[in-house]
Amino acid sequence: MEVNVAEKISTLHLTKVTIQDSRNYECNVLIPGDDEGTTSATTNLLVLVPPSKPICRIEGTVEYFHDITLTCMSEEGSPKPVYEWKSYSVENVPRPFPPKTTEKNGALSLFNISREMSGFYICTSTNRVGSAACNMTLAVLPGNVYIGVNM
Repeated sequence: MEVNVAEKISTLHLTKVTIQDSRNYECNVLIPGDDEGTTSATTNLLVLVPPSKPICRIEGTVEYFHDITLTCMSEEGSPKPVYEWKSYSVENVPRPFPPKTTEKNGALSLFNISREMSGFYICTSTNRVGSAACNMTLAVLPGNVYIGVNM
């Protein structure tokens, strides 16, 4: 902390800041016998950190007619990253998601999956200082099929 009494300036220097240093900082001025005017000020420090490479996972059974959720999460990032999924066919052609698909906070939910949903899925984690991506290959397989004969 630097204090210049002649110019009535105090300066707080923060070095090697990390995301844990993001918070409100308050400066209070105490002058004996002077209680007029503003005696404190607050400022917010937001340490910017690009998103770390997200971790992609599949939740559920990757077989015909099942529901699955693809998850994507960066462990670091400030401000908090936003996530976007993209889908590509097995021929690597961009394609829209099926109508009932939901995408929220890095989770992409696919319902009643079929062979046509096989392909490549890419999740991008982005904030104002950077982006990072993960990708996965989804191969939807037929489940066990039982054919029975009743007599």
